Amino acid sequence: MGGKSVTSVDKHPAQRTPLLALLAAQLLSLGGNQITAIALPWFVLSLSGSAAQTGLTAFFGTVPLIIGALFGGVIIDRIGQKRASISADLASALCVAAIPLVQATIGLELWMVFGFVFLGALLDVPGTTARETMLPTVARRAGVPLEQANAWFEAVQGAAMLGGPVLAGLLIAWLGPIQALWVTTASFGLAALLTVCFQPARASAEPVDLRGGVVAGLRLVLRDRLLRAITLAGVGLVLFATPIFAVVLPVHLQRSTGSAVELGLVLALDGAGTILGALAYGALGRRVGQRRLLLGALLGVSATFVLIAMLPGVWILCGIALLSGICAGPLNPLINTVLQRRTPAALQGRVFGAVTGLTLIATPLGVLFAGYAIEVVGVQPTLIGISAGFLAVTLALFGTPGLRALDEPSGAPDHSGAASEPTA
Repeated sequence: MGGKSVTSVDKHPAQRTPLLALLAAQLLSLGGNQITAIALPWFVLSLSGSAAQTGLTAFFGTVPLIIGALFGGVIIDRIGQKRASISADLASALCVAAIPLVQATIGLELWMVFGFVFLGALLDVPGTTARETMLPTVARRAGVPLEQANAWFEAVQGAAMLGGPVLAGLLIAWLGPIQALWVTTASFGLAALLTVCFQPARASAEPVDLRGGVVAGLRLVLRDRLLRAITLAGVGLVLFATPIFAVVLPVHLQRSTGSAVELGLVLALDGAGTILGALAYGALGRRVGQRRLLLGALLGVSATFVLIAMLPGVWILCGIALLSGICAGPLNPLINTVLQRRTPAALQGRVFGAVTGLTLIATPLGVLFAGYAIEVVGVQPTLIGISAGFLAVTLALFGTPGLRALDEPSGAPDHSGAASEPTA
C-alpha cells in the first residue's frame, strides 16, 4: 500500500499541495494568534499601566477558547471543515484589524479591546479543529501516512509557538503593538486564502446528523473505551504538565535567578524538544506499537518531571526541558491519529471539540491549583505533588483495557477515508 501511494504521488505531485497548504494555513493562523497574544497585553499595559487590566485581556482571550472548543464542533459538522476554517481565520482577521482601525478613528477604549479579543478568540479552537479533521483526507491523497501528517501538523504548531513570540517582540519594537496587529491581520487573511484555494469541498453524499449537538460528541468519547482512555491521557498531560512550565518554573527561576532569560531558554528548549519528538513519531509511529509508544512517552515525561522536582541548576534544567519535550512530542499526533481513525466523519468536529474542551478546562484548574499550592507548601513540594499525580495517571493507563485496541489492526475503525471527500 505504501509503495502504491508513493508512486501515485510521484505521478501527481500536485496532490501534495492541499496538505502543504493546510500546514501553512495552520502555521499562519497559530502564528498570528501568538503575535496577537503578546501585542495586545503589551498595548493594554502601555495604555493603562495596570497589571490587572493586562490580566483581564489575557482572561478575555482564554475563556472563549473553552467555549469555542465545546460548541464549535457542531459548527464544523454543520458547515464543513473547510468553511469552518475559513470563517475562523476571517473572524480573527476582522477582530484584530478592528483594533487599529478604531484606535485611528474614534479612539479605543479598554472595554472595546476586551470585546474584540473575546470575539476574535471564539473561533480559534474550531479553526484548528477544522484543520485537524481535514488532515486525514489531504494526507491520504498526498500518499502520506496519517501518523506522519499528524507529526508534521504538531511540528508546525510547535514552530509557531516558538517563533511567534520572537516575531512579536521584533514587530512591537519596530512598529509598535498596534501597528503590529496589521501583520497578524495579513497572516489570518493569508491562512483563509490558502484554505479557499487549495482545500477540497465537503462531500454532500451523506447528510450530517446534528441531533444531540455537543452532547453527541461527548457521549461517543465517554462510551468508547479507547477514546475515553486516550482523552484521560490528554487531560492528565495538560492538568499536570501545564502548571510546571506556566507557573512553577517561572516562580522558581524568578526567585532563584531573577532573570527571565533562563526561563525563556528553558521554555524554548522544551518547545524545540516537542518538535523533535513529534517528527520522531512521524518517522517511527507506524513501526512501534501505538500502546507501547503512548505509555513509553508518558513514562518518559513522568521521569523528567521527577528530575525537575529535584530543582537542579539552570543548565541541567535546560537539558531536562529538552528531554521532556522530546518525550511529550509524540503524544498529540498519536492522540489525533486515534481520534481521526476512531471517529465517524459526521461526528469528528464534535468529538474533537469535546476532547479539546476537556483538556482546556483542565488547564486553568491545574494552573490555579499550582499557584495556591506554591503559596501554601512551596515550590518543591508542589513539583513533587505534580510529578506524583502525572505518574499516577500514567500507571493507571497501564491497566486500562481500552488502550489494548491501539495495537489491534481492526480494533479502531478507520474513518479517515470518509472525512470530507471533495466534490467534483
